[in-house]
Amino acid sequence: KQSLVHDFAWFANPDFIVKLDSLTLPSGRTIQTSVFHLAKNAGIWTNSQEYLKKAILFHSAQAGEYPYNHVSVVEGKQGFSGGMEYPTITILDGAYDEKSLEGLIVHEVCHNWYYGILASNERDHPWMDEGLNTYFDNRYATPSNTREQEMEQLLYKTIASIHRDQPISTSADKQYKWNYQAITYY
Repeated sequence: KQSLVHDFAWFANPDFIVKLDSLTLPSGRTIQTSVFHLAKNAGIWTNSQEYLKKAILFHSAQAGEYPYNHVSVVEGKQGFSGGMEYPTITILDGAYDEKSLEGLIVHEVCHNWYYGILASNERDHPWMDEGLNTYFDNRYATPSNTREQEMEQLLYKTIASIHRDQPISTSADKQYKWNYQAITYY
């Protein structure tokens, strides 16, 4: 049970491998951490609890302490590679190695602050959720993701050079296809 959330989701699969643990935050408050994944990807998910805890501690230090009592990460099919967030729980698909899984966990857990706590509307102001998440992804990963940041800049500069860039305040439904990635995230 969790009070003061504006959205929820739940997932069930009899084949889940369940990893339950807890994390004591710097304030001394303890939260429950849960990971649910499938056996076929067990190797990639070996350190998933560590990634989850590290993400919570990192984002708590950057943006204020995690306010919920529980955090969960779930492996599941979505029809796309990446994650989908809800307060206290996120579903992930498409991790191909441990590094990509850690990146997905860090990014999706961050949504608890901007989409979850602040309740930003990703349709009206997508940068307020995804853009802030990408900013913190880069702080978490620096300096190891310099190449990725260069590619992000190349994408944006290419779009701007052909005069197809749009203001950061453009709603998601009015953005050109490539701008959603270039402007919203980067």
